[in-house]
Amino acid sequence: MRHRSATNSFSEEKEPLRSKRLFISLSTIAFCFWFYISISPALTYLFFRSNPPVAGPITAVFSGIVAFLLALGGVFGDRREFAKIIGVLPVCALILYVAWTGATVLWTGAPKKIALVYWLILVLKHYVVLRVLACKSREEVSWSSLKGFAWGGLIFALVPLIARETDNEGRLGNEEFLHPNTIGNQLSLTSLSSIYLALQAQGKPQQRLVYIFILVVQLFTLLRSLSKTSIFCFLLASTVYIIRSRISVKKKLLITVVAAGIIAVSFPLVATYLDNYLNNQQGGEALETATGRSAIWEMTWDYIQQNSILGYGFQSYRYTAPQIIGVRLVHAHNDALNIWYTLGGIGLALAVLTYLSYVFCLIRAAYRRSPQEALGLALLLYGLIRGLTEASVDDLTTYSTPLMLLVVQWMALGKPDSLKNSS
Repeated sequence: MRHRSATNSFSEEKEPLRSKRLFISLSTIAFCFWFYISISPALTYLFFRSNPPVAGPITAVFSGIVAFLLALGGVFGDRREFAKIIGVLPVCALILYVAWTGATVLWTGAPKKIALVYWLILVLKHYVVLRVLACKSREEVSWSSLKGFAWGGLIFALVPLIARETDNEGRLGNEEFLHPNTIGNQLSLTSLSSIYLALQAQGKPQQRLVYIFILVVQLFTLLRSLSKTSIFCFLLASTVYIIRSRISVKKKLLITVVAAGIIAVSFPLVATYLDNYLNNQQGGEALETATGRSAIWEMTWDYIQQNSILGYGFQSYRYTAPQIIGVRLVHAHNDALNIWYTLGGIGLALAVLTYLSYVFCLIRAAYRRSPQEALGLALLLYGLIRGLTEASVDDLTTYSTPLMLLVVQWMALGKPDSLKNSS
C-alpha cells in the first residue's frame, strides 16, 4: 500500500508538469494561428499580386497542416473537452450551417474547384479553433487566441500605412488586392479585441499600455481607410461594449479619451471625404439609395425568387449575378440577401438559427456575469449592422465565424472569474 501511495504521489507530482508543457504548446499554437487569421487578408497584397489564384490553395495547405498536427494522435486535445464545446448550441448550429454550405458546392454556379477550396479553408479554420480549445486550460488558450488576433491586427494595420497606397477617392488601400472596406472590417474586429485585452489585462500597467498602443495604431488605420460602414458600426459597437462591460469608470474613461483623441485627429480627413462622397460623387442621393445599393438589392431579390429554397450555391454570386454597375459585384451588399441567394432558404434558416442560439448564449453569459459577454454583444451588433449594407465573400456571415466560435465557447464555458487571467 505504501508503494502504491508513493507511486500515486509521484504521478500527481508529474501531471502538473506534463500539463504545463502541453499548455505552452497549445498557447503558442493558438497565438500563431489567430495571428495568421488576423493578417491573412493582407497576404495576397503582400505576396501574390502577380498570381492571386495561388493564395487560396496556399491558405488551405497552411490550415490543413495545422489541423493535421492538432489531430495527430489526439495529442493536442481532450475528447471530453471537445465534446463540451461541440455541445454548445451555437456551435452545433454553425456546424449544421457549414455542412449545408458544403452541400451547395454540388450545384454552385461558381467553378466547383474554387468553391470547394474556399469551403475546405473554412472547415479547416473551424476545426483548428475548436481543437485548440479542447483542453482543460481553455481560459488561457482563449486569452492567447485573442492576443494573437490583436497582435496580428497591429501588423495588418501597419501594412497599408507603410505602403501608403490609396484609391482614386483617397482611401487607404488597394482597390483590387487590399480594399479599403477589407481594411476597415478587419481592423474593426481586431480593435474590439484590443479593447477587451486593454481593459481586462491584469498585472503591471505596462501590459495594459501595450494593448492601448496596439489599439491606437489600429484605430488610426481604420479611420484612414475611410470605410464608412465599418467606422460607423465600430463606433456603435465599441460604445455598447464600453457601457456594457463590468469595469471601473476610470478604465472606461481611459478608452473613451484615447478613442476621442484619435477621432479628433482624423476628423478633418473623414469629414472632407464624406462631403465629397455624399454631395459630389453621389449627387446628394447617397442616403436615399443607401449609396446605390438599392438597385443591387432589387436585382438580387428577383433572382432569389427564381431559386428560393436551394440557392445558387456557395461562392456563386460573383459568377451568376448580373453585373449592373461599373464595379464587379462579388456579393449582394446585404448579408441576408447574400445568404439567401447563395445558400437558399435552407441556408438562411440555418443562419438565423445560429444567430438566435448565439443570442441565447449571450443571455446566459449575462446572467453568469461573464466578462466576455460585453465583447460577444459588441461583435454581434457589429456584424448585424454591417450586414445591412455589406456581406462576406469567403465566410458565411458578416460576423467572422471562426471568431464567433472562439467567443461563444468562451461565453458558454468560461469561468466568471476569468478577469483574473493575466496577459
